[in-house]
Amino acid sequence: MNEIDNLNDDWIFKGDFTPEDGYNLMRKALKLGNIPSAFFIASDPMAIGAYKAIQENGYKIPDDISIVGFDDIATAQYLSPSLTTVKVFTDFMGETALNTLLERIKEERSLSKKIVLPVKLIIRDSCKLK
Repeated sequence: MNEIDNLNDDWIFKGDFTPEDGYNLMRKALKLGNIPSAFFIASDPMAIGAYKAIQENGYKIPDDISIVGFDDIATAQYLSPSLTTVKVFTDFMGETALNTLLERIKEERSLSKKIVLPVKLIIRDSCKLK
């Protein structure tokens, strides 16, 4: 645990951004016991796999475990329950990347820029709000 007891490294699982890895990593998490009340999952496809593992193990989303994904893929709103997720504005991201590249070439700038792009939390039914 870190100094404020909010982060437990034992609850950080890494894998590919696929439903298969989401499924396998959630199965691994559920076997550890003392399950957190919520998981933030790095991609919506991984969250889809995690849903299956959670449901197969007799848990209910969001009553037992809340899930938040990342990407806001079209399928997220059609899951049952619908997936709370972080929307990434990919069109704006691509436009910003292109403009930055063109500006760097035109200006012959050798230094990198740090760019922070907006995201939006899309609250749906996979999270239990207290």
